Amino acid sequence: MNRNFSCIALFLCGCSMVACPPGALSAPPEVLPDIAGWSVVREPVVYDASSLWEAIDGAADLFVSYGVLDMHVAYYSTTGGPEVRAEAYRHDSPETAFGIFSQERSSGNRHVNIGTAAVMDEGMLNILCGSYYVKLSTNTPGKAAAEALSAIGSAIAKYLAQPAEFPRMLAVLPAQNRVPDSEQFIAESYLGYGFLRRVYTARYGAAGGCEVFLLAHENAGQALLTLNAYEKVTAPVPGDPGTGYIRVRDEHHGLVDLILRGNILGGIRGCPDSSLRSTVFRELQDRIEATIQ
Repeated sequence: MNRNFSCIALFLCGCSMVACPPGALSAPPEVLPDIAGWSVVREPVVYDASSLWEAIDGAADLFVSYGVLDMHVAYYSTTGGPEVRAEAYRHDSPETAFGIFSQERSSGNRHVNIGTAAVMDEGMLNILCGSYYVKLSTNTPGKAAAEALSAIGSAIAKYLAQPAEFPRMLAVLPAQNRVPDSEQFIAESYLGYGFLRRVYTARYGAAGGCEVFLLAHENAGQALLTLNAYEKVTAPVPGDPGTGYIRVRDEHHGLVDLILRGNILGGIRGCPDSSLRSTVFRELQDRIEATIQ
């Protein structure tokens, strides 16, 4: 068996959220199930954060930073059909599962209606399903392989029975002018700063040069501490930009507008188009304020 397939995941925030029925987030006894019409061979080892490098080597650190708990591997085959490798990653929350899913996306792939979100390309299908991130791959090209990937992926998503819900903070990101599939969850060191953690981002405008970011804290006090930490490594921009937000200049990332409301800190950076910047930032303000009310 060839066990060294290369998979790239995508994310579509606006795709239909079906085929992933409500259920508990705890791991079922066997993560990768028997599927009618397919033979399955499961690897005897269940990889955890300390041993994941044995299975995916250089990518392990990224998965660990996104709260991976364990990873199961199985191989599905049928007479005359393709062999499919399945990797099921269980994360510590739907938020971190979405995060790794968003990190591995690539533009231009086809979205399919499986789990919370799923994307397909030649020889691969990647699925976000609650706290699980499932990667399927095959070396066999063509329509029959795509159909096999979809059938196996649908069966796995149904078996895992996870709630088909995206993280709540994605709904706070402005919708107008958003670049499709640009939403991400950054687990650590956003913009290279250790105090900017668990950050949601999306890009805006035709060129995608405008980026919005959001951090939700446990309380308003923690949000203020994060704002203060960022202000210490940036310079205030002279002049009053108006009420309700703070404008700073980041030596590495340029002009940044910030808004703090309750436990949510938001901002916008880049965006040389001042009209677009103003439009996106106003929507960001409105959505943050509606969220904390």
